[in-house]
Amino acid sequence: MTQSEPRLPSGLEQRLRFETLLADLSSHFINLPAGQVDDQIEDAQRRVCECLGIDAASLWQWMGEGQRFLRLTHVYRPLGGPPVPERAEGRDLFPWSAQQLLAGKVVALGTVEDAPPEATHDLETWRHYGVKTTLNLPLAAGGGPPIGALSFNDMKRERAWPEALVRRLQLVGQVFANALARKQAEHALQENEARLSLAADSASTGLWSLNIGSGDFWLTNKTRQLLNLPPDKPLTFDSFLALIHAEDREAIQQTVKVMLNSGQETIAEYRVRRAEGGLRWLVARGRVQRNAAGEPDRLMGAVLDITARKETEVTLRNLSARLIQAQEEERARLAKELHDGVSQDLALLAVELDLLGQRPPEAAAQLKPRLQEFSLRTKSLLDEVHRLSRGLHPAKLEQLGLAAAMGAFCRELEAGGVIAVHFQARDVPRALPNDVALCLYRVAQEALWNVVKHSGARNATVALAAEAGAITLSVADQGKGFDARLAPPARSLGLISMRERIRLVHGEIGWESQSGQGSTVRVRVPLPAA
Repeated sequence: MTQSEPRLPSGLEQRLRFETLLADLSSHFINLPAGQVDDQIEDAQRRVCECLGIDAASLWQWMGEGQRFLRLTHVYRPLGGPPVPERAEGRDLFPWSAQQLLAGKVVALGTVEDAPPEATHDLETWRHYGVKTTLNLPLAAGGGPPIGALSFNDMKRERAWPEALVRRLQLVGQVFANALARKQAEHALQENEARLSLAADSASTGLWSLNIGSGDFWLTNKTRQLLNLPPDKPLTFDSFLALIHAEDREAIQQTVKVMLNSGQETIAEYRVRRAEGGLRWLVARGRVQRNAAGEPDRLMGAVLDITARKETEVTLRNLSARLIQAQEEERARLAKELHDGVSQDLALLAVELDLLGQRPPEAAAQLKPRLQEFSLRTKSLLDEVHRLSRGLHPAKLEQLGLAAAMGAFCRELEAGGVIAVHFQARDVPRALPNDVALCLYRVAQEALWNVVKHSGARNATVALAAEAGAITLSVADQGKGFDARLAPPARSLGLISMRERIRLVHGEIGWESQSGQGSTVRVRVPLPAA
């Protein structure tokens, strides 16, 4: 920061640093290879603690069937202290806290001396390690069972744990949980692929053999099924190449040549046509079989269908790209709002305060209205920071429920002169699953911003209702509209985001629109049985 740039208030500066750190961690962990997850988690623990002035952080993972053990796997502890057991067991050291975490509860103690009577053993452990204050957050990924806990501790002083700070540290925990879950899934996938390969080497299905001299194949029924080949139709190497996608034929020919020259086992992937249409991805593992003279006689191997894996890889790549793009756009929007709004207003306020300090009015009566003006402008800046904060995470959604939070957002748009919004809610329960409530709130936000940016309408209607075991949402306007047949909504990144959100909660979304007659977004999300 140069001398000409004003400094932000320390609390806001720390918050902005932490928001930047959180965004950096989120984007960094999205595509992090499984082998780097552990090292990067420990580095992230260090960065979070240094940013917030926290003395120590530890990550524990549930292990064994039925979450039998809570093991310490990642720790940041620069101050040192009594040694921690090599295989620290959370249930033994912190039995009460472990029980709370397994139930999905947050344990936040400004001073460990406030621990309840049933936490006597936990308190002894905290005192032994010099812990004065502790925050313990349960970790889970994608609404699944708990996978561990993230703990933050201070040894030098007591500390309050405000709700806003807890929520942000929970986001850090969610980043860690998703990375650990992905690491476990990748390890499980590797183990499954190893088992499948072993089974393919020994099973009687999905096997093939190529006579090098005659060029004829011997195939099992499973292999014929994968190649979409009738049971009685012979197959030669030339006719096999004809079945393969044109873009893969040359690679398969080169693979066979390499295998014959090197004699080593080889793996190749290629595409064939499905009987029902479309393409099927296959992976073939083959090895050379030699005759008594030591000459290559046959190629033998197994073939597996990997279409689902390939489609999943494409889906994950596309989704990761969309997430990164959306994240960068949101960060750019926030940066622009901070730079063009809050930052410039703060700079102007700082200059005027400096001038006032250099040339204060001689009469006290002249000073009072200037101070009142500065006070009003400071409150306005605070309101703007609060608005940005609500945009990052709608606190009212958790505190007041979906209907109240969505109504408040509509009123904010109207009060800001953005657009007039008529909001109505009918029979919407306050207690909704968190993922459903957040999904509908974000979809309504995106739909209204689309109205503002694209429709040219000055009014919009938002209707939220509970009916027949589901929540319905509609956002309508009387703007320009579009021909849905010629401009499918799937081309818009914002509408793609809406589709993805609704898909994750097993809902349905549709658009009704005609040129010059406005547009309507309709959403229906089923509610789980009570």
